[in-house]
Amino acid sequence: MSSPTETAAPAESPPITEPLPLVAFERYMLADDSADYPMLPVTELVFEGHFNRAAFESAVERGLARNTLLRSRVVDHRGKPCWLYQPSAWPQIEWTKDCDDTNDSITPPIDLRQEIGLRLHLREHGNQTSLLIQNHHACADGDGVAQFVEDLLYGYAELTDPNAGSLKFRKLDQSRLHGRGAFVRESSAPPPPRTWRDHWRSTRDSLRFVTTRPVALASPHGRVRGQSAALSHRHLLTRRLSTDQSTAIRQAALAHGVQVNDYVLGCLMMTLARWNEQHSSLARRSSLRILMPTNLRSRGDLRTPGVNLSSFAFVTRTAADLADRAALLQGIAAETQYIQRNRVGLEFINSVGLLLAIPGALPAILKHGGCVATAVLSYIGDHARRIFKQLPRDNGRVVAGDVIMDQVYFSPPVRSQTRLAIGMTNYVGRMHLGLKCDPWLFTAHDAQRLLDAVVGQILQGTETSTIPAV
Repeated sequence: MSSPTETAAPAESPPITEPLPLVAFERYMLADDSADYPMLPVTELVFEGHFNRAAFESAVERGLARNTLLRSRVVDHRGKPCWLYQPSAWPQIEWTKDCDDTNDSITPPIDLRQEIGLRLHLREHGNQTSLLIQNHHACADGDGVAQFVEDLLYGYAELTDPNAGSLKFRKLDQSRLHGRGAFVRESSAPPPPRTWRDHWRSTRDSLRFVTTRPVALASPHGRVRGQSAALSHRHLLTRRLSTDQSTAIRQAALAHGVQVNDYVLGCLMMTLARWNEQHSSLARRSSLRILMPTNLRSRGDLRTPGVNLSSFAFVTRTAADLADRAALLQGIAAETQYIQRNRVGLEFINSVGLLLAIPGALPAILKHGGCVATAVLSYIGDHARRIFKQLPRDNGRVVAGDVIMDQVYFSPPVRSQTRLAIGMTNYVGRMHLGLKCDPWLFTAHDAQRLLDAVVGQILQGTETSTIPAV
């Protein structure tokens, strides 16, 4: 194996060392953080093989040097919260073996004023290693973490594969961090014109959001204490569907004339409605709202280091809207197309900006505003196919030196009244689901029942509905 000092770092722009003001969405994530509900998304990558520790830590160093917000703390500068790069800071990295759950208690939040926003946990079990990545959501979204993982695996492959040579890392421009809150559309094509239907939909959706308060996901027990490791903030419940099941889901979505994301969103709505009917007397009179993260990156952001360039959009439906499955899916598809076409996520960021102009307004709304969404659903498709292009494949699976990435799971964080979060991706032709529940209100058994119900609803009506997921 090559020594870590033998591989030269790729030529690129140097890190920004002066204070960098937080933008609106980063400040929102900072304000939404709490001890009981830390803003810590979780990514879990399951590899065949075991990492060489020295090479892994050298690769982490490479990834942090290129994705500098993951190596920054928050400081006050001229009366504003700012990022300050910490060139010698090091993330918490834990190595455990087999069924060692001693450190799987409720995860404390990351205090960005005291530490950088990244934690790594590697658990070896048999011939596999699970790499669990926690990051503060103010530092990076899912695409930002994927950029860090790409750099990590490229660096690791160079150090452990004698045939890898010098891989071509994506060229990142640190100066783009200055404009990360502007969300300028970098495209030669002009934005699509807004029609009268778009204006009508925007007005209708804004009124619906303001006037409709969604119901939270019902807890069967009330507050639960003494949770098991299965529901710690950093642990995911996961399910990998078979190739046949995954193909059937895509075909079912196609048969309805919608995208997989729309199909899964509709199925989640129906699952949550049925769950609440079983556990709440108010369910039939209540609306459900799904928070849907939206990616606001443009083409030029391929050169932006790993950051948070996302926002929120919301899809709301009443119980009556769920009666007709086909109509539900068609309506959701029309709404998500509108959200993507018009970059509706910018409206949420603009609203946060207005609240930040009023001292104390944002924390007060986050603390006393009630339920904003019943659940979070993030679907990113076959993300791994779009990155890791410099690495070889083993039957489609990414090979990084002496390890093979076999499974990919992730989940957004849960919140006080948003008690369920689901991440879904497609890797090597198989759907992977990661699920997190409010650890204070749901037992491990409850969470497993929810996962079973969601998967069952998604597979209902497909030819593979009786094939067990593995």
